[in-house]
Amino acid sequence: MLKKLATMWHQYKYRFVPWIAVNLRNRKLRSVPKGLSDKVITDEVLQECIVRFFTALNSVNECNRLSDINQQILETGKHYSDNMRMNDLSKESNCNKNDNLLLTKFESIVKNEENVDITVLYKRNLKIMKTVLGFSIERTASYLKDGGYGVQVTDGTVPKGAVVALYPGTIYEPFEPIFFQSLHNQFIFRCIDGVYIDGNDRGISKMIYRSSAFRDRLSLESTYDLTWLTQYLVNPMAVGQYVNNQSNEYPANVAYQEFEITNSFPHSLRKYLPNVHYSPYSMESHMSERNLRVVALISLREIQKGEELFSSYFTVVHS
Repeated sequence: MLKKLATMWHQYKYRFVPWIAVNLRNRKLRSVPKGLSDKVITDEVLQECIVRFFTALNSVNECNRLSDINQQILETGKHYSDNMRMNDLSKESNCNKNDNLLLTKFESIVKNEENVDITVLYKRNLKIMKTVLGFSIERTASYLKDGGYGVQVTDGTVPKGAVVALYPGTIYEPFEPIFFQSLHNQFIFRCIDGVYIDGNDRGISKMIYRSSAFRDRLSLESTYDLTWLTQYLVNPMAVGQYVNNQSNEYPANVAYQEFEITNSFPHSLRKYLPNVHYSPYSMESHMSERNLRVVALISLREIQKGEELFSSYFTVVHS
């Protein structure tokens, strides 16, 4: 029992402000000098990188999706005798019956489209990441003793100032309840303004994210990425919650940078964003659309293939 409580405290103390204040001088810190912004790169460069990568994902995946559907249509067309001939539609005066015939014809195509092999998609998108950004990253076993999972550069070289990963999860405003979600949860990120992002892909956190994402879905096309909750991600960047804290042996090579996704962000690319609001609307904006908080991990130096990513969980901004 005591061991379990000690483990829970070890995970929670990084969000307990008095403990942070007392132990700050004993921690390895990232320090931002007075007069400088806590940004490694500009917001414009950050968004341009994300849009460029998401556009490549969308273009390749859409082309492959349409190719698969067209192939299935051709294959179905070869077996009209076993299914339905187009002449059957003209014989039917009842529009509802015609609709049912069409639905029957294309039902298998829709099902096959939804059951695309996610492992193939994941590997294909890793190759797209390498082609567009010059590197790819994956969740792997950490180099740290008892470090669990970490994130490693598995191909290519990460240049300095590159967007390497995104921190996925449910976004909580400072006034929103997160106590029960935070219990035994080491994946909660606290932004500088008190906003929290719960990047846990298990348990109640996973249920809340899925529920919130489906709640905000306004059309057949999703506006949030759900695949980061699984082992195989459509957006390979969405592994930021598994980046471990720096140590004396492994100093930080990436830094967190907060960024706001505005209404100008292309709607067709939002399905690759791994974040969703906990509440359906903002108390400030009411029913109007809100900006979406995104936390990116930016490289502080060139990172070679085989290196693990390490960040600083503590950043001091001098005012």
